[in-house]
Amino acid sequence: LGDCVGRAYARMHTDELGHLEWVMRVADGRYRVSAQVVGGEASLHANNEVVVPAQEEPREAAPVGGAAVVDVKGGVLRLSSGGGSHRGNLSFVRIEKVSRQARDGCVPKPSLFGGRRISPLPCGQVMVDTPFSADFGEAKGGIMDGNGRATGFTMSFPMRDGKTFIRREKFSVVGNTLVMEALDGNLEGFHSNSLPNSLGVGLPLPSKSLRLTTAIRVPENLSSRFEKACLYVGISYKHFAWLCITSGREYDAVRFYYEADDQQEHHAAQRVTFRGSRKVELSLEVLPTTAELKASYRLEDGFRIPMSVAKVNDAMFNFDLAATDFAVGTRTFAGIACSKGQRPVLARPLKFEVLSFKVDEIEPSAKGPPGADESQPVKELREADIDFNTWVLPDILKPTSITIAPDGTLYVAQVAGDVTVVRFLVGSRRVLSKKQFNPVGKRLLLGITCDPEWTKARKCIWLSHSSNGSGPHGAFDGRITRICGGRMNRRKDFVTGLPRAAARHGNNNLWFDKDGLLFWSQGGISISGGSSKSETAFGFRPESYFSAAILTADVRDRKFRGDCRPAQDPAQLDRTGIAWSKKPDCDVQIYASGLRNAFDCYRHPNGELYCTDNGGSPGGTVPKIPRSWKPGDSCTTPVVDEKEIGRLDPGSLPDVLLNVEKGRFYGHPNPVRGECVAHGGNERPKREEFVPEMPLRFKRWVPTDIPLYPVGVKPMSSFKKPTFSFGMHKSANGIIGYEGNAFCGALKGDLLVTFYQEDDQVRRLKLSKDGTRVIYDEPLRRTTEGMGGKEMKNPLGITQDKAGNIFVGQFQSNRVVVLIPKRVKC
Repeated sequence: LGDCVGRAYARMHTDELGHLEWVMRVADGRYRVSAQVVGGEASLHANNEVVVPAQEEPREAAPVGGAAVVDVKGGVLRLSSGGGSHRGNLSFVRIEKVSRQARDGCVPKPSLFGGRRISPLPCGQVMVDTPFSADFGEAKGGIMDGNGRATGFTMSFPMRDGKTFIRREKFSVVGNTLVMEALDGNLEGFHSNSLPNSLGVGLPLPSKSLRLTTAIRVPENLSSRFEKACLYVGISYKHFAWLCITSGREYDAVRFYYEADDQQEHHAAQRVTFRGSRKVELSLEVLPTTAELKASYRLEDGFRIPMSVAKVNDAMFNFDLAATDFAVGTRTFAGIACSKGQRPVLARPLKFEVLSFKVDEIEPSAKGPPGADESQPVKELREADIDFNTWVLPDILKPTSITIAPDGTLYVAQVAGDVTVVRFLVGSRRVLSKKQFNPVGKRLLLGITCDPEWTKARKCIWLSHSSNGSGPHGAFDGRITRICGGRMNRRKDFVTGLPRAAARHGNNNLWFDKDGLLFWSQGGISISGGSSKSETAFGFRPESYFSAAILTADVRDRKFRGDCRPAQDPAQLDRTGIAWSKKPDCDVQIYASGLRNAFDCYRHPNGELYCTDNGGSPGGTVPKIPRSWKPGDSCTTPVVDEKEIGRLDPGSLPDVLLNVEKGRFYGHPNPVRGECVAHGGNERPKREEFVPEMPLRFKRWVPTDIPLYPVGVKPMSSFKKPTFSFGMHKSANGIIGYEGNAFCGALKGDLLVTFYQEDDQVRRLKLSKDGTRVIYDEPLRRTTEGMGGKEMKNPLGITQDKAGNIFVGQFQSNRVVVLIPKRVKC
């Protein structure tokens, strides 16, 4: 086909034949047409879409290529020239059918880019793993240049004005180099925020500390008008850092900027002479554990020169899973960008040669408190060796919660609404059957459990799910659904109208207690409890009556009323930032409140209900209360003033373990319920207001008070402090208590908690005899590289079977890992 089209295309430009078209009969749909022309002034169109643009300065032997996605209707694809001489020859044409997603590219939801596209690629291809190298000239994927050559980059910052953000004709792969033309635009300051071809990749944060490196060859025709080539990292064009080689009227410099909410928070510069050196290497260390960026550079192949360290906002490190599109897997991006600054309009184009771009993992900084000696050995418990063999159940896309049915079948909930059912034999490591079905449509499915009255003749599972949450229609779209039958095809929605955040907080995992009552965790709607105009993925939507709580319902009652949708118009809710305080007319009850986003809970045989809860991140606000405020007063007024937003932002708070009691409040405010003071308020510190923090061997305690309150603000009367702090940004989620008798009972009763990010692992917590304290903690054997296992990637759901095998769903690895206890002599 390519040769045939090539000969016909060459003849389209002869004087004898005039203008011709090549007409192909193909099935209706969307097609990607790629082509390359050698020599001449030719261009190529496919159904009136430009595939190869006309060249302003054609070169006789230089190849020119391009690609376009076109619609075919009526079964006809027309290829035509756009004029030019007969000297143009088509070297190839490739025609491939593509999906709608391939055409639309990646539009993250939620997004800090206002719903704009960040990549022409599917969202699942944006984030890269480490080590990563763009490998210009050898790259097999990523964004294509104007000649159809792969760059390895997977995204680009969109333009604030919505204009074309990738201009392929302005960058090209030549040999092993990416040549980038400096363009009009800038990322600095409120009035800029637009720079096309800010090519980058998604970063696997916050689970790793990274080093970003690029080597750039500086062109000789700088005009000293603030042209720059930069290495950047950021979450949006309002919140980013970049390290740049910059020309200047008086001197050239390497400059390091950090900007948060369009305000410059850090700037450092070192005077350098790079025009004679030509090659400059820029490097940024991205350190989630210390919330820092470290900048350095070197000229040619000289010594690396440390430059500056910026303390940055936690938002830079993708800590808040709820603000991240699951398909993308991150909201932190890094790459390269070139700006022409104030270069004269008539000056020749300025082209930088990018020699390399790499993302490498580095060892994180020490995490102990000041003075802690990390060289001291961990205290050993006198118990049998706890160790596991591992078995992997692969190809289970984005698992969230998992459960084992009484007959031993594994049911895995998946983020986009699917459920995978696996029958297996652990002893022989054999899968007997595996099937997938979708019982709820394309919805956010976070919870799954089996019906307590499960029998061979009556198999039922319960699901906790919600919509994507965008727009007013998603404000009360959470549901609890029962699916029954041998084919799991009988569906009944028992609870509807549950609150949903604009970001990814909704109804989480669910479970039954011994009395048959159904419980579930309902996520908070806001970052820190208050409704505010801060620009985050959570938007202006306020907490509502049932949000940020543990909820319960007696679904066995034949008269049960499960329609919990409030009478308030959801559009009014989002417009005013105020929710109605009246309880919805349904039979759902609040068991405990103030849990910001408890993904999972576990009812222990000791009677305690243990829940994990994720702490807030920067960008939110606590409810606004005046100095005269007293319990019973309202605190529903939204925070709209920028100064108040900054003043009432409590910043990052730790992830915690809670011993949940009926009727108690656990710190996340909800104004419509009169819960106005966050956590411990700001009474004068007392010993009982502090919480032990992981790892216990460091003997570190963290306060429960919120310093932004004036001294003397008391907590809510029902406030109960956390039992244990996991520290910042672990995203502690799945939780079980080990019930097996393996290892001579040494693990029995211990809590096992998954860390989704930063320190991806299963954490083992040994409890005191009364179950009120954690007395020992460590990573569970085989769940980290340091504990003899392979790196886990975003472990989320966790469960166990009657034999004591542990099942851990790994969200980004698309698999379930089975930990099989090794036998020991007792």
